[in-house]
Amino acid sequence: MRAIPTLKISISGVRGVVGESLTPTLLTRFAQAFGTYVGPGAIVIGRDTRTSGEMVRQAVVAGLLSSGCRVVDLDICPVPTVQLLV
Repeated sequence: MRAIPTLKISISGVRGVVGESLTPTLLTRFAQAFGTYVGPGAIVIGRDTRTSGEMVRQAVVAGLLSSGCRVVDLDICPVPTVQLLV
């Protein structure tokens, strides 16, 4: 029997298996919904050094831009850096 991919959403972020429950389409839609919720303005993003980071970054940027947000991309940086800029 095939397992159902699980996506976990919590205060610390979105967790899933890249390519299964965590796809570029899902990430783009998630970011677009967030951008629509917060409205136009600047959104700061950053990422860690995991190999999936670039795919996640591109999907999130696409979703945020499509909802009218301006993206401030810090690229690879420590998470506290992003938290302090929010």
